[in-house]
Amino acid sequence: MRAVDELAKLLEATRLIVAQTRQRVAGHTPEGASRGVSPHDGDARPIAKGRPRRPVEFGHKAQIVDNDDGIVLDHSVEQGNPPDAPQLAPVIERVKTRAGRAPRAVAADRGYGEAKVHRQRTDLGVKNVVIRVGSCSPTACWRQVR
Repeated sequence: MRAVDELAKLLEATRLIVAQTRQRVAGHTPEGASRGVSPHDGDARPIAKGRPRRPVEFGHKAQIVDNDDGIVLDHSVEQGNPPDAPQLAPVIERVKTRAGRAPRAVAADRGYGEAKVHRQRTDLGVKNVVIRVGSCSPTACWRQVR
């Protein structure tokens, strides 16, 4: 029975993708929030990354938080492409709960570089935040936020 159920799901996903393909050929773009992009993962969504070679990826957005020793302190997987910045304060709160204290420093990419985020991290007890800016080498593109 399980194989039959999986085949039925695959058939339905294939029908959706065929219908969306017909829409595209007719000149209409299906809405991204409900667009099916994978016959094997119905929750996968297009994620605009803005990279020249691969401007769009498909799947889920994951966030992994580790310490200097490479130990994973927190992780999350989100559907679609939610903004990065609002996710930082909840992560810091979860890490505080697990570790018993706020991290002394946080390094993140430019998606987290909003003024509201910096106010929140101060309120949560994080002393230093370093945001990666631009699209150059990791050693040359970090700036400390005060």
